[in-house]
Amino acid sequence: MSSIKKSTVSTTASKFTPKAKAPFFLRKPKNTKVKAGEPIELKIKISASPDPTVEWLKDNTVIEPNASVHVTFEAGQSTLTINHSKSSDSGRYTIVASNEAGEKDFSVTITVEAPPSRPVDLRSAKLTTDSILLSWEQSESDSHQETKYIVESMKVGDSSWSTVDRELMECSYVVNRLECDMVYKFRVKAYSKVGSSEPSEECIIRTVYTFKQKKLIYCSTRIRHDILGPPKKPRKTELIKGNLKDDYTLLEELGKGRFGVVYRCADESGNIFAAKHIDLKNSKEEDIHREIDVMNCLDHDRLVRLYAVYQTPTDYVMVLEFISGGELFDRIVEKEYLSEKEAAEYITQVLEGVQHMHQNNIIHLDLKPENILCLSNDSMDIKLIDFGLAHKYNPKDKIKVICGTPEFVAPEVINFEPISFSADMWSVGVITYILLSGLSPFMGENDGETLQNVTNAEWDFDDEIFDELSENSKNFMEGLIQKDPKSRFTIEQALNHSWLKKKIEKKIKTSRLKRFLIRRRWKVNSYSIRHLIVIILISNTVCIINDLFIIQKAINSIIAVIRFHHGFGGSSDLIVSPIKETDPEPKTQQDKSKPLDSDVYEGSAARFDCWIQTSDQDYEVMWLKDGQPIEDENKYQYIFEDNNKCSLVIADCVSDDSATYRCVVISSHGEISCAAKLIVNCKCCQIYYIKNFFHTQMIHFLLSSGEEEFGNEEEEEEAGEDVLDYSRFTEWKPQHNKMANILRDWTQVFVKNDDPEKYYVMKDELGRYI
Repeated sequence: MSSIKKSTVSTTASKFTPKAKAPFFLRKPKNTKVKAGEPIELKIKISASPDPTVEWLKDNTVIEPNASVHVTFEAGQSTLTINHSKSSDSGRYTIVASNEAGEKDFSVTITVEAPPSRPVDLRSAKLTTDSILLSWEQSESDSHQETKYIVESMKVGDSSWSTVDRELMECSYVVNRLECDMVYKFRVKAYSKVGSSEPSEECIIRTVYTFKQKKLIYCSTRIRHDILGPPKKPRKTELIKGNLKDDYTLLEELGKGRFGVVYRCADESGNIFAAKHIDLKNSKEEDIHREIDVMNCLDHDRLVRLYAVYQTPTDYVMVLEFISGGELFDRIVEKEYLSEKEAAEYITQVLEGVQHMHQNNIIHLDLKPENILCLSNDSMDIKLIDFGLAHKYNPKDKIKVICGTPEFVAPEVINFEPISFSADMWSVGVITYILLSGLSPFMGENDGETLQNVTNAEWDFDDEIFDELSENSKNFMEGLIQKDPKSRFTIEQALNHSWLKKKIEKKIKTSRLKRFLIRRRWKVNSYSIRHLIVIILISNTVCIINDLFIIQKAINSIIAVIRFHHGFGGSSDLIVSPIKETDPEPKTQQDKSKPLDSDVYEGSAARFDCWIQTSDQDYEVMWLKDGQPIEDENKYQYIFEDNNKCSLVIADCVSDDSATYRCVVISSHGEISCAAKLIVNCKCCQIYYIKNFFHTQMIHFLLSSGEEEFGNEEEEEEAGEDVLDYSRFTEWKPQHNKMANILRDWTQVFVKNDDPEKYYVMKDELGRYI
């Protein structure tokens, strides 16, 4: 019998340690907005092994728990609680969880919406006998929200506060026109979309008779003289032989024009004016005196007022009413729609100003959109400006003048026939036509064509836009735009017309008017450049220009125009075709042209032209730069033409403008786009050549609208190699560093490079002279 030996098996339990797990957030809170006083509770579920160490931070600063702030961690959940929230609790909250396996963080933004805190440290400083500067501080807790301010005042003895100004964005304000020997109280409130703060502490000031101070302390606050009204105009402005600075403080420059420079200035009482400096080099004294005489005859709320005239041996300075609201048409196109009622109100204001001029025997002779300004940024009350062409009129005398702007001038002025008040009525009619339609009834391809159109006085209401206008409005325009001056409305007939009385609410899109403004400004700028260059080209001698920067800007602009029209790579033609209902997908027309890349130099302009082919009359055009919509209208200009041509013009190109530009056209049937690249080359040195055989054609081009071609390929072939022989031009050493030489024989424009001693001839990568 066999025996089985039983063996004993023993097991030993060994200790097992699970693998550590880095923190991981399972449920995360979202960005939150709460009202002040409400509790804030942030909960976040954390998965980790072992349990993590948790820390909360606000704006990168560790949060220390206290009576109102609690931090807990239970069952894998961390909670941050703030019992009574306040605006200072707004910020970015971050939770950091860490253990031996790693670290994880997560951030969330909390916004506590609360009325702003009361302004602090309100103080005053005297500026003049009747004006003070108020300033205050904003609480740091309000820095996260947009805060505006209200200034209130009360004379001692009064029972209620009155508002001086509101919607102030800055922490300072100038109060003008305070009564002498009077005690005032001032206070400031802050407000936002959530609510208003408590008033600041009061600031008490007393005005006295003895305080005199000529120098005005300049500050960046809005001077609200437009609300208080301009100072009373003197009965007659006398010519003062002396310096403006003896009586006024010059502030910032407002702009430059053909006559000189305009500055903002203030008198010793703090009243604000515009100082128009007229250089005698650019103006005739008799014209200046005529303008002064005309303005001395006028005093009306719709006309800019003249307050003083200073004369020095080199210039005249006219102290004018300060108008800060910009051009009326620019303000109108800020809105999407304009009603006929609003248009009628603007034209009524224009007519009121014209009526005062005619009642005082003055003809303006240069009424146009640029001379119709808004009183201030907060007002749509208008002012007529620029009486430089205005004349006194005596019906017994026959006056003949040749002046004005081609688009708006009356036929009798062009024909050098006797003029009358009706010349201004014609201009008002053209302004009304443009305001309502966005179309110019007489604008041609160039000034000559425009003047011919005016002389013919042929215009119509054929465009579809006029189907949307009332018959009353068209009757009003017909009564003004009459070739026979005797057939036009008088000022009284125009003011009593039913269109101005009926308040018609029909709305018109302002997009056409915006396009008109863009086209007109482009044409005006090109016109100025053309005439500057033509003057240089027809000179028989070398021109020395003291200000190289000015001539270089003009040269850059004109060469850009030449490149656009002669294919030097300065522009690109894009053709897009929005899809029709039958089209299965968007497509471009490949048989005409592909997008061309554009190659320009710094400081030049670039232009992309896009022809839109669609049967859909309602479509939208959008330009993109590297995929992002273009929004800067000062840098980028859009031009729309009646032949469905849309252009993008990029002014003063810099290296950052190098990008891919895409034109997107969207219609009811879909969208389509095409693109081209812009390459902006560094302007280390450059000379621009315009070929000899183009000389005559170029002058013709410069004198015209700038839209004709320079020549054709056959003419280039006939010109021969001698035209391309530039061997005589090597390094050239100028006699003066600030010089631009225009040589008529070869029509060359020399522009200085970085080396003040040398000018160079350059070729591009294709061997073309540039």
